[in-house]
Amino acid sequence: MNSIVIRNIAVAACAGGFVFLFSAIFWWWAVYGPIWQTSAGVRTEILGCALSVDSVCVFLADYCSAQHLFGIDTYNSSLAWFGVSLIVSSVIIDIWKQIARPA
Repeated sequence: MNSIVIRNIAVAACAGGFVFLFSAIFWWWAVYGPIWQTSAGVRTEILGCALSVDSVCVFLADYCSAQHLFGIDTYNSSLAWFGVSLIVSSVIIDIWKQIARPA
């Protein structure tokens, strides 16, 4: 494969990863933002909900009676993990490209 094509794939993967990651952060804030603003004691638990959805996260989202942005009241961390995996893939592609470059 051409070096320029590989570089373009890495850049596209990185850009796409950041788009997915920022979308996940927006989605997380839409669900957990009202809880964050009203409950200072559970902020560490809420931060953990960004990358995993366990029973505490589901309970906090269900317990919150505030009006959520756009009516979104559930969150799934898959979008965040997909963004992170694209960013890591772009770094691996870039490293592989530099290692595989002929001397």
